[in-house]
Amino acid sequence: MNGHYNYGEIFTQTVKVEESIQVIADLGKLAPGIGIGGTYHVIPYAYWTSYGALALDYKVSQLPVGGNSFWQSRYGNKTDLAFSLPWRYDTEKGYSLPGNDSTYRYRSRDIVLSKVEPHGGDSVLIAAKVRNFGLEAVTSPFTVRFYTGNPNLGGTQIAVTTVDTIIDARGYKTVLVPWAIPLNLLLDSLRIYAVIDQENAITNEVHENNNIGWAPAIGYGSLVNVESEKMLPEQFVLYQSYPNPFNPTTTIRFELPSRTKLSVKVYDILGREVITLADEIREAGTHHVHFDAGGLASGVYFYRLQAGSFIETKKMMLLK
Repeated sequence: MNGHYNYGEIFTQTVKVEESIQVIADLGKLAPGIGIGGTYHVIPYAYWTSYGALALDYKVSQLPVGGNSFWQSRYGNKTDLAFSLPWRYDTEKGYSLPGNDSTYRYRSRDIVLSKVEPHGGDSVLIAAKVRNFGLEAVTSPFTVRFYTGNPNLGGTQIAVTTVDTIIDARGYKTVLVPWAIPLNLLLDSLRIYAVIDQENAITNEVHENNNIGWAPAIGYGSLVNVESEKMLPEQFVLYQSYPNPFNPTTTIRFELPSRTKLSVKVYDILGREVITLADEIREAGTHHVHFDAGGLASGVYFYRLQAGSFIETKKMMLLK
């Protein structure tokens, strides 16, 4: 029997927990700098993750004796741009990294290519899901750079994009960049690296040791095609048009988390409507429209996506 199933479409078992779970937090071993003079509330909790594992964790809050607590002063107003790194602490957990490769700590499923098995000469998209694990929204622009090979060991930059939209606390932003693979490039063991904010434009991050991740250029079976992926987006997203600047055509991509009545319109620098590219109902998923400015003068133009209560506008430049 053959078939292809999307993640989340299959439920294989029901689990019933009949025994209690004990989580012990030994605050007596905290370093003096943590600020152990106050009163701490430790709240343990457990939950089943979406991929079937039982997670045990606890939350700590402090009732300070005047002023901000250690936790609030160090984490309350911080961002944390990051990739999800599932293997990052395997060694500390007692697991060996695959092939005893220390760089596997930075293997990330947040970085994927639009073709599972690309070849030299192909044109693909590289997608990177940039997360903000912090408690403060990221509001300043920053770059995401892509490399073939480790950038710290002479890797070659192949693309760069700027994220100039807000990433909410505990939110994320998916960026897409095109890559024309060199014809003679060998991909069998090649790794695609992504680096968040290499210029350190964001100055209030909790830490920056999760700002780099990699994925194999030749994907595994779990890496689905970015463009035909059936997992629904979690939020509305309007991407920067590509190419930009352009002459005379460009493509505008956007994501819809649900079936929505939408419009995509282009305006000139004086705010006058130039053209309506879409005015219809579209299903949830990733979509795109093409803009042909062959009859227009060079200059700055704006495109706006309105989908329900979501409205976002971005800038593009026509150069002839």
